[in-house]
Amino acid sequence: MKERDIGSQGAATVSTPLGELVLRASIHPATTPLDEFQPVPGTTFIRTTFEVAGARGELLLGTLDPGLLPGQTVDQCWGVIWTVQADFDLPQRQVLEFTCSLGEEPFWTETGWGSGQSVIYRSWEHELTQLVLGTIDPECGLSFYAEQQGFRLPLRRFAEHPAFFEFDCIESSASGLTVRYPALRVGEVCQAQFVAAWKDRRDLNDQDAVLAVDLAPIQIFRAASGKTIQ
Repeated sequence: MKERDIGSQGAATVSTPLGELVLRASIHPATTPLDEFQPVPGTTFIRTTFEVAGARGELLLGTLDPGLLPGQTVDQCWGVIWTVQADFDLPQRQVLEFTCSLGEEPFWTETGWGSGQSVIYRSWEHELTQLVLGTIDPECGLSFYAEQQGFRLPLRRFAEHPAFFEFDCIESSASGLTVRYPALRVGEVCQAQFVAAWKDRRDLNDQDAVLAVDLAPIQIFRAASGKTIQ
């Protein structure tokens, strides 16, 4: 993993066989400036923090074992968790936006999107190489995971903005995925998750990378904290 434009453009990148995945967050309209990354002791993850007017947070990312079944493999799997906490009520126009997208000169010939048990994903392919990027399906997963250990969202948002979380929260394009949340109120915390996996497949029916990105937040939390949660 390498960092790019840390502290200026507020972006970090992960190198993949089909191009660089670029991670950015913004509290509209400002992009969050990132500090230098530091290792998380006892884990494969690194973390950085950021502050903008009215909010602060952190970015955690690193490699992890997706827990596939015997015989299923990926070349690498990365977990990403953004966390934002509001220091005071943010104006309604200050929507939170988290983006993971392929950067300049991506190397793919086919792309598409799909969904799994609790994931929405984007895939890119070149011959037998497949890169898959996933995030939590807002219709099937966000309201469930918001009440689970290892992931936080303001529960009141689901009552106030049901259509937003069901239909408008995720944007998928050939470039990547974007997650959007409504403005936070003082003290509220929200998180956004991405999982990326890739492999040189045995054949075109190999869907191991798709299965690898369908992770519960608790799996990333365990890997990023080095803790076992009962």
